Amino acid sequence: MNMPQNRLWIKKELRLLGFSLSGSFSIILQKRPSNHMLIWTLTMNVLSIFATLIGVFLATFELIITSRLDSSLWQHKSGRLLTEYLLLFTMLEFSMAVMVTEWTYRARQTE
Repeated sequence: MNMPQNRLWIKKELRLLGFSLSGSFSIILQKRPSNHMLIWTLTMNVLSIFATLIGVFLATFELIITSRLDSSLWQHKSGRLLTEYLLLFTMLEFSMAVMVTEWTYRARQTE
C-alpha cells in the first residue's frame, strides 16, 4: 500500500470520527444536559457544518467537471451516480447539522 492511499484513508476516517462525535455529543446532551456538553455539542456541529460545506463544494465541482464527458462507459456513469448520491447525503448531513446547531444555540440562550 503506497502513502497517498494511506493518507486518503486517514482523512476519511477522521471525517467519519468528526461526524460520529457530533452526533454522540448531541445524544449525550439529551440524556444528561449540562452547560459544558452544550458548548461541546455546538462546537462539533459547527465543525460538521464546515466539513459538509467543503463536501458539497467538492461534489458539485466533480459533477460539473464530469458533465462535460460524453462517455457511455458504465464506469463513468456509475461514478457519476455515486457522486450524485454523495451530494444528496452530504446536503442531508448539512441540514441536520444546521437544525441541531440552531436547537443547541436556542438552548444555550435560555440558560
